[in-house]
Amino acid sequence: LHMMALEVPQFVISGEETTLTCVFDLEQDTLYSIKWYRDDLEFFRYVPSDKPPNQFFPLQGLNIDLGRSSNGTVYIQDVDVSTAGNYKCEISADAPSFQTVSAEKMLTVIGKKGRQQLLRKSL
Repeated sequence: LHMMALEVPQFVISGEETTLTCVFDLEQDTLYSIKWYRDDLEFFRYVPSDKPPNQFFPLQGLNIDLGRSSNGTVYIQDVDVSTAGNYKCEISADAPSFQTVSAEKMLTVIGKKGRQQLLRKSL
């Protein structure tokens, strides 16, 4: 089991949608679960053997598109300032290895005025 990349945008504009993606290689392992956390609180879980495989645990600022979120990707709609935080993706393998790998990144939410300032700085 190997974590290849965690794709969490550094900045997201308030009111927009964002995507979080966990890229991993199971190698010879079988996937047991993918868990997503914001500031150490679990908000989304994908367990392929469960019916349904997706579980969402409500947290303020996380409006998850459950129809599109699955496996290693989570879609967050209508981002606001409470969406900001430290996001972690944790991948766990099933028996016999039970190996777990994780990665985390910070996401910052910018208001609409902040967007204009960011655009000016990048010119």
